[in-house]
Amino acid sequence: MIAMAQYTQNKEDLTQQKAKKFNLWLGMIGMFMMFAALSSGFIVYTAGGADRGIKTLLPQAFIYSTILIVLSSVTMQLAYVAAKRTLFT
Repeated sequence: MIAMAQYTQNKEDLTQQKAKKFNLWLGMIGMFMMFAALSSGFIVYTAGGADRGIKTLLPQAFIYSTILIVLSSVTMQLAYVAAKRTLFT
């Protein structure tokens, strides 16, 4: 009886895992399509001429925050790799 309950639980877990994986792929494809649509729209909009497009200057704070985000991402990745290396040696 216990083996049957365990088999049923494993089957339900596998079904839930497949559903979650499908939803993940569906979301990723949707995000890619949205990015492609917005990018192509921007390219077409700005290709109309030099007088078209949004003329704005970004503040210096955006440049600094972008550099900070990239550096922190690199640091986190290096820490992850080091922790993984320490864990398996």
